Amino acid sequence: MRGVLPSLERYNEYFYYNGHHYFLAGNSESLCLCTFSRYRQVLKLTCNLQKYTKDNGKCSFVVNPHLPYVIYANIKKNKQKTRTYVSFDNGKRFIQIKLRSKRHIILKKNYGVELDLECSDLFINKHFPEKWVAMFRGKLFRKGLVSRHIFITFDGGMHWEMLKSRMEKIIVLNRGGLLFERGKKTHLLYYSFNQGAASYKIDIYTSYITSIRPLDFSYTRVVAAINYDKFFNIYTLLLFDFSNMISICDLMIDRTCTSDDFETVYVPRYHFNCFQGEEISYLKKKRSAFCFDNRTEVQPTIKPCPCSLEDFHCKKNYVFEDAFCKLDPDSNFTELNKTCRDGGIPLIRWNGYDVITHSFAQLDSQLCSPRPIIMDRNSKYADYCISTSNMNVY
Repeated sequence: MRGVLPSLERYNEYFYYNGHHYFLAGNSESLCLCTFSRYRQVLKLTCNLQKYTKDNGKCSFVVNPHLPYVIYANIKKNKQKTRTYVSFDNGKRFIQIKLRSKRHIILKKNYGVELDLECSDLFINKHFPEKWVAMFRGKLFRKGLVSRHIFITFDGGMHWEMLKSRMEKIIVLNRGGLLFERGKKTHLLYYSFNQGAASYKIDIYTSYITSIRPLDFSYTRVVAAINYDKFFNIYTLLLFDFSNMISICDLMIDRTCTSDDFETVYVPRYHFNCFQGEEISYLKKKRSAFCFDNRTEVQPTIKPCPCSLEDFHCKKNYVFEDAFCKLDPDSNFTELNKTCRDGGIPLIRWNGYDVITHSFAQLDSQLCSPRPIIMDRNSKYADYCISTSNMNVY
């Protein structure tokens, strides 16, 4: 990348998760999200990220610490206003986040969202309280108006819902099955067992909550809060035990979740559920299940699946655009007019794919690993060709 000047002291720009490095690099015109290839080469994932300084505590992007290869970024595309995009394939494609109503109806696309992607030292517990849950404040742009909301996702970022901005100090417990929150103006406390679709009020007035912390054990669901009364100068410790709250609300008898209360959910991907030869799934409590999930740990189920060439990033000096790897206009690299060994048709538009990844002949392999032979990158022959009889990969 030509003219790249990293400014490590100015931007909150570095993440290391799931064995990958993610960092920002830019010049006077654009700020780009980058990563390293397996050969320690810099790969440019996307550019035109919104710039934030350390003074406002925000990041241009954050990486989901629980779900591999899921990235959220604030990008300015086509010289438009900043909008939040999400990638489910390690930054190869970014799509604008989707909103849905509490009834799970996808909203029409005449809107835009810019999340406040905070990245303080405590951002994991604050913004990613559970494996599938992410929560940020942000702006909704719709019909020429701008409004502030709390945005939350219960499926890793595929769909987002809006909570009322007048709520604060939101706590997520029970694998996302219990929401606990406080009203800014009413100073009352609320909770929900179905991901915010229906809320219940606690008839306790709190003048000033200094801290709220979940005490989430296997068989108890307790929230601790400290309230300060300025008039009497008194601190009060409040404990809210939700272990028996389901039966108190006459919803049903309290019970621990059984196998019928869970469903299999897959780590979101751009194409179906497979990515780089792995299909990752978890058992997640159903939204309609009124029970307590007493699992102490949730382990993923990882199954092999067909490896796809499109799951991999473009090689150095190429960028992914319009479903193909194209020569990076910011690169000094000059693409050679390559030919085929047997006189076939060169697939020049695929030269940007890393030849070290699996070939088409190996797509049905159970393992998605690089080929042991490293080809000459300066070869005059194209990486992919169509012969007169069939498709060959050299």
